Amino acid sequence: MTLKYRYVFVLLAGAVICVASADDGVSESSRVPNGSLEQIDAERAYPEGWHVNGEAAVIVDDVVVCDGQRSLQIIFNGSHQDATVYVSVPPVTDVNKSLRITAQVRMHEFEGKLFLMAYRYPPPFDRSFRTSPIEGTCEWRTLSMDVPMKPGMTGIQVRVVAAGTWGRVWFDNVRATVVEAEVE
Repeated sequence: MTLKYRYVFVLLAGAVICVASADDGVSESSRVPNGSLEQIDAERAYPEGWHVNGEAAVIVDDVVVCDGQRSLQIIFNGSHQDATVYVSVPPVTDVNKSLRITAQVRMHEFEGKLFLMAYRYPPPFDRSFRTSPIEGTCEWRTLSMDVPMKPGMTGIQVRVVAAGTWGRVWFDNVRATVVEAEVE
């Protein structure tokens, strides 16, 4: 199977925002490594720890930001395209906890669907988690979902997913904070 990747990035020097904790190297205030998108991997030319799939152009934006110095922008040019930008997040070992995944998003004349999604590892994936899709134009707003922990988890993949034909989408400040799990 052949996958096509198209990347357009602006290289900028970044600062480390993620504060290390004693046990696993990830801040308890947010377990998403480089969730602020500030630290840029010079070799790959996009935020350290983040990966990109899809046909839509994805660029590091230092002009339109929610907080800090950078956001990621996904550009749709008139043909149907998609983009998935994702990062791996360590799990919480307490199965009575959940991770609340949040991201700041902004859209301009976006004709398509934008949502957050998460998978619990290891496969097989018993269930995916996602927010309701949004579209159109909006200033910065928060998308949020809770992902309950389960025994034997080795990680979570957090994804920002956009599929559409026209417009621009930005995201910034992706976080995963520990919360009490809701009783089902």
